[in-house]
Amino acid sequence: MALSETAKVRLAFIRHLLVVADREGASPEPLRSASLLLLHDAVELFLLLAAEQLDVKVGKDTSLDALFGTVSAKLEPAGLTRREQLRRLNTARVGLKHHGTHPSRHDLQEFRSVSEAFFSENCDRVFGLPLSEVSLSALVQWAPVRGPLLTSEERHTSGELREAVEQTTLAFGVLLQEVSKRAATWTDRRLRHSLPRPGPNDNRSTQALFYVVEELQKSVDHLHEEIATLKLGLDPQELTRFRRLTPQMSWGGDKFFWPPSRSPADDDFVFCFGFVLEAALRFQAIWPPPAVTSPQGESAVHSA
Repeated sequence: MALSETAKVRLAFIRHLLVVADREGASPEPLRSASLLLLHDAVELFLLLAAEQLDVKVGKDTSLDALFGTVSAKLEPAGLTRREQLRRLNTARVGLKHHGTHPSRHDLQEFRSVSEAFFSENCDRVFGLPLSEVSLSALVQWAPVRGPLLTSEERHTSGELREAVEQTTLAFGVLLQEVSKRAATWTDRRLRHSLPRPGPNDNRSTQALFYVVEELQKSVDHLHEEIATLKLGLDPQELTRFRRLTPQMSWGGDKFFWPPSRSPADDDFVFCFGFVLEAALRFQAIWPPPAVTSPQGESAVHSA
């Protein structure tokens, strides 16, 4: 059975839970224990979606092990993998949620590895594609923001880290414009273009005026970012980190200016992508795009 758009979004959400679980697992105690709950939820949601995809009836017992057995039986003779290890994960989750017993750091690392192995070994068999190829950008409904995020994922997959980070910069720039328009804080951000760039024959006063306007424009740009961040409920410290990791961008979004010898790492991309993704999801929660119905009867969205 072909994957519906709704199923792709649900798979993207499952993958997002794993990303968040990984981030929570790096938190100090006892906060890191939240990653266990997220890993369990990701596996449970996967099994529920798998049952629907395989057209398997789920009984009254919807525990993790019962769901596993129901789906696995449909895939005989091989079935699903990692059952015993997931039973241990479920036991730890019951201990945390119902008895307040926190797992050790070692246990959390093991559960993370088990979950990764479970999805790696079973997602392709059930849905016809690895979970790593499920685009998180599918969660974003606004096309002008989703486009650069999709491109950033493609560039990241092909090992083009600098270009991948640049596309997250572009996506965030587009998002800032949309937030500013809807939050009634929009002003013409092309102030610097109202004056011609001074040439070598212009006097010092003209040159000084242009560079004053240019610095003023930078301050206005940062103010727009701060307002948008507050409006979306994002962490200002994460915005500061995003600025530090990403290049400056031209007004048209076609040129990027990196500091000398700055080379982004893989972790830099993961953070930047996650920051923009969260911002986009918060944005569409406040201003949902208009929905339309596709010829297949599924709901679709278009940007305004």
